[in-house]
Amino acid sequence: MLERIHQITSVGLFQDIRPAGMSFKKMTFVYADNGRGKSTLASILRSYTELNPDIVRHRKTIGETTPQNIHLQFSQGNRAIFDNGTWSGKYSDVHVFDLDFVDRNVYSGGEISASHRKRLLSFALGSDAVAARAAFIDASDKAEEAKRVTRLASEKLTVARGNVTLARYIKPVQEENIQEKIALVESELDLCKRTETIRNRTGYLPLPLYAPDFSSFFSILASSYDSLSAGAEEVVCAHIDHINVEGFERWASSGLDYIKDEYCPFCTQSLEGVGLIRYYRERFNLAYKALLNQVTGLDNVVATTMRVFNLALLESKIEQAGLVTENWKDCLQLNVSLPDLDKIKASLEGLQSSLSRLTEAKKSDPLSKTQGDYEKEIADAVTAINDELSAFNSGVETANLDIQAYKEALETKNEETLRVTLSQHEATRLRLSPEVVGFISDYQTAKTAEVTASELKETRRGELNAIMDSTLGKYQSSINDLLMKFGASFRITEINYNYAGGGEPKSEYAIELRGEKISLTGEEYSFRSSLSEGDKRTLAFAFFISVLLHDVDLERKIVVIDDPMCSLDNHRRNHTITIIKQIYLRSLQVIILAHDLLFIRTMRDEFLKIPATQMQDISALRIVHIAGDFSSLDKLDVDLECESPYYKNHRLVSGFADGAHHQLHDTAVAIRPLLEGDLHRRFPGRISPGNLFGEVVMQIAQAQPNDPLFFAKSLVPELNEINNYAGRYHHDTNPQASSEPITAGELMSYSRRALNVIYRGNV
Repeated sequence: MLERIHQITSVGLFQDIRPAGMSFKKMTFVYADNGRGKSTLASILRSYTELNPDIVRHRKTIGETTPQNIHLQFSQGNRAIFDNGTWSGKYSDVHVFDLDFVDRNVYSGGEISASHRKRLLSFALGSDAVAARAAFIDASDKAEEAKRVTRLASEKLTVARGNVTLARYIKPVQEENIQEKIALVESELDLCKRTETIRNRTGYLPLPLYAPDFSSFFSILASSYDSLSAGAEEVVCAHIDHINVEGFERWASSGLDYIKDEYCPFCTQSLEGVGLIRYYRERFNLAYKALLNQVTGLDNVVATTMRVFNLALLESKIEQAGLVTENWKDCLQLNVSLPDLDKIKASLEGLQSSLSRLTEAKKSDPLSKTQGDYEKEIADAVTAINDELSAFNSGVETANLDIQAYKEALETKNEETLRVTLSQHEATRLRLSPEVVGFISDYQTAKTAEVTASELKETRRGELNAIMDSTLGKYQSSINDLLMKFGASFRITEINYNYAGGGEPKSEYAIELRGEKISLTGEEYSFRSSLSEGDKRTLAFAFFISVLLHDVDLERKIVVIDDPMCSLDNHRRNHTITIIKQIYLRSLQVIILAHDLLFIRTMRDEFLKIPATQMQDISALRIVHIAGDFSSLDKLDVDLECESPYYKNHRLVSGFADGAHHQLHDTAVAIRPLLEGDLHRRFPGRISPGNLFGEVVMQIAQAQPNDPLFFAKSLVPELNEINNYAGRYHHDTNPQASSEPITAGELMSYSRRALNVIYRGNV
């Protein structure tokens, strides 16, 4: 148990005290006026038992720079020291009932919250459930931590899995060629975006085949001048050869038109009968001229016919076909072979060469039919060109069918569906990435740990529940019994526990006032508005005491009660004392902090009636005011502090008369009020209150026979003499009373005379 407080420094009003000789006993009373440090002492002991330094640190003496220090001595030489913000050790468990206990465990602000009920349950469970509760809280904390780790691991997968459920996402995935699938869908999506553009793309235009008309050319080549005699032909040809001048034949043919009247237009000689002229005329007649004109015009016929072969136009169309292939290559691989322009050019050149050759041959022998299979030659050349074009046109037909099919298929593509598919493929690709595979592994590991931790938590919960089931049941009747004995008009019902809100369990109970349940929170018909402050404090005290009474280890614990009568009605005083006596008999030590001296005296007297109680088991201390408006600890003389003014004055005067050492002035001042008190007791109700002693003596002197004061008339002379002496030391009759000299002998005489009046009752 706590035996001594050796030191308290910089804690509340205890600036620096070292109360030597102040002993704490099994039953210790500590008296103090309100605001002098009772709550500070209770807080120190709570800080010690909870090993919570913050309780002390928060009570740092205002303006004090000296470090906080507390030195407590317990039984068997054990010492607990608070230094450098920590406690050195713990040797006893302390139960503290004070406002802080009430605020934390029962109610505050007129309401009973969930946190109050949680802490009350923790207090009520006692030592039997400490290990089980600690194990549950530890398991619960670990389960929460495991859940947090799992949640964090899950959050790493949130973005990756998209709309896919976590359970489905973490399943093993076997997917091949995912990148190729993604590329395909992306391509199709791109096409969807360009559908309108692609829809407007054109296909190939087939190239027309050439069909040149060589009939006129062939007709001229096949023409001849069959009417010309062989002799004329021979003579004319020989003559022409003889002349051997270029263009002579044409000149000669034209010159026949200038022969008039058979005379030579050059020499005017007669040409009558000239055979050569006859042969020339035979050869160059109208038919001949017509044939010659046709042969001469063969170049134009060839040129006109060959116009069908527009090479520039063909080149343009082939170029356009190549652009079609280029335009579609992002969508289709079209197997269209463009015509070989060089090959076509070569064929055209060959055709042109054949035509030129045939033309020159005809010109050289215009009158004869051109020989050879030239029509086939020409046709083969044209066929060679058209074969090249036909091969292209065949490929174009197939390609255009592919283009049409592609456009029709494009109409069936749905962009939204493709996007969903792409999202799924992307999710799959991400799912298979090393990073996500690692995240999934971490999640599965965390989830396994969470399940294990959750199972352990439930096991610990079951163990704690078993203890709470067996513990809480006995409190309801005990608390209600205490409330009944305290004279309370309310009771508690349905005391239990729950885990609502998760985490630690909390107590659950209802309050019934005159048969009606009241709300623990709220304003109307609630704990706040329906119960007085005394009722609320009584409820808190009943909870506290009930737990103590059921504590099987109470004999090893210290009980501290701060102001047990604070806010309690006076009629509850007796039962409060009875309860504290029960706690005293079962506990290691009881410390009562109070500001009511009469309550302390009454309780002390009750404890002295206990047979086993001895005076050495009781200690009375007080918190006193010292310089600087600070506080210290001192001994308390309960009887002395509780004596009335009359008895105090009697003690001073009689003590001085018996030789006790008192201050002369104190004794002199006590004589007159002593006599006043005696007269008031001898003649209750007869002496006017507030009268000075001289006025009281005059009232006695004027008393009539029917007035009881009449029997005291014999005292008037003595009372006047004593008053004349004692009045010198009272300011109401002597403004210089404090400096009035006192003679011990004279004071002794008047003290004895005053006692004689009291004891004898007459002179």
